Amino acid sequence: MWTLIVSLMAAMLMISPLASAQIALSVEGQNPAAPNPCAGQPAGACVTDEQTAANVPPAFRPLWTGHIQNVDTFMRDVPCERVGLRHSGGLLFIPGSEHEVTFFRDGHATARSRMQFDVWQGYRGRIEWYDYARLCFLASRLGIDRFAALYTANVTDSTGDTIDVVVDDRHIAVVDYAGAAPIEVWGLEQVIEAIRSRIAWTQQP
Repeated sequence: MWTLIVSLMAAMLMISPLASAQIALSVEGQNPAAPNPCAGQPAGACVTDEQTAANVPPAFRPLWTGHIQNVDTFMRDVPCERVGLRHSGGLLFIPGSEHEVTFFRDGHATARSRMQFDVWQGYRGRIEWYDYARLCFLASRLGIDRFAALYTANVTDSTGDTIDVVVDDRHIAVVDYAGAAPIEVWGLEQVIEAIRSRIAWTQQP
């Protein structure tokens, strides 16, 4: 028995470096790379996160690649200092119909709602960092800096929205009265309102 064990150990020690390398490659080959999630799909019908990220500016690319080691460092590179929206309810006043919300890059958020003609109620909350970063990218991708300052219509007593963004120390405001703005502005308004609706707000005294 011992003779057999000693013989096997001797044989193992006599394996050449080339044979060892071949064995190592064989073992590595048993652990294939992650499968392609688009395998079997027609060309162009499926796009991976890595492919989407390739068309995204570097500051926002980690939102798709997931390569974020430090959130604070990542957020410092997000160019929007704040993003806000004010909704006016027109002259036909309904309590709460006029409100405003502002999101800040450091994560804090403020909101106000007009409860009476001369009484505003304030709120504070927190916005998720990934919501803020994606909102900033959306505003940039839609061309917030290329819209007119005012879109209006020949109507009276209509609602209106004002998008307010500070990006790279530039203050940009877009007024959308009576829904006269392009659909991209409407879409951005809806996203801001959607984020506002899911924040846990704390009423301020």
